[in-house]
Amino acid sequence: MQNINEIRHHISAVAETRKITSAMQIVASSRMKKVLGHIAYNQLYSERLKRAIREILLSSPAPQSLPYLMARGGERRTYIVIAGDKGMAGSYNANLLHYAYAETKGHPNYHLITCGLKASAFFHRNGIQPDIEIMGVSQDPSLANARTLASDVIDIYDKMLTDEVYIIYTMFSGPSRHLPVMNRLLPLLPKDYDEIPARIPEADIIYVPSPEEAFHMLIPQFLTAEIFSALAQAYSSEHFARMNAMQSATRNADELMKKLTMQYNMARQAAITREITEISGAVEALRNGDEAYATGN
Repeated sequence: MQNINEIRHHISAVAETRKITSAMQIVASSRMKKVLGHIAYNQLYSERLKRAIREILLSSPAPQSLPYLMARGGERRTYIVIAGDKGMAGSYNANLLHYAYAETKGHPNYHLITCGLKASAFFHRNGIQPDIEIMGVSQDPSLANARTLASDVIDIYDKMLTDEVYIIYTMFSGPSRHLPVMNRLLPLLPKDYDEIPARIPEADIIYVPSPEEAFHMLIPQFLTAEIFSALAQAYSSEHFARMNAMQSATRNADELMKKLTMQYNMARQAAITREITEISGAVEALRNGDEAYATGN
């Protein structure tokens, strides 16, 4: 058993650690809740955009010949992988990055864009050099960052450097809650919008200058909304995982402090008992010495 001073020092260290984990839990919870409203508003905006695209596809004449609506048939893919910049979030980063690694491994001809320090470090460890490494975006899921990334994606696609663009992130809401998912950003295939409900206008919609131009103007808005949704959901998922991890760590610290307090009390009681025994022994020895002196033995 440890002595009293060692146990007291251990209790103090665990208490300090508990303060840190408890504070991190509160911060993670606050940051997660801050972004939840953005996710809901963006989902509504994205649904309106998809409905507008669906209506354009149903217009006469429909813009079927635009490059964003046509599958190129090539094998070149671009993957955007969104992970965290920090750890202490349980298995959040590990699950996402192993999922992304498995997807990219199945398609040898690909370009890789990583968002987050953990994503870059993971692929470097596995001998893969990302084509583009973006730092700080994971911790700042803003429309400005989403718009910049969407512009880069359009530029890569327009220059015929890739045939398909996919984004890999952890979904916070929906059927794949807290699981890694992969969504196709480009091309926008008409079959993807077959189940999107469209308004039935009382008269034909007139697009000025043309349905093609209207569709072309919607592409950056649509990609920005999809990327912003991925960034916001990944951000919320990361902080949800960190909140749970810190909550578990705080709970473990509480249990450890209870055990250490019990050990401390037992050690203290043992020390007191030992001191009483030593005092009693000394008193008994003195008494025996006095009796022997009185009898002259």
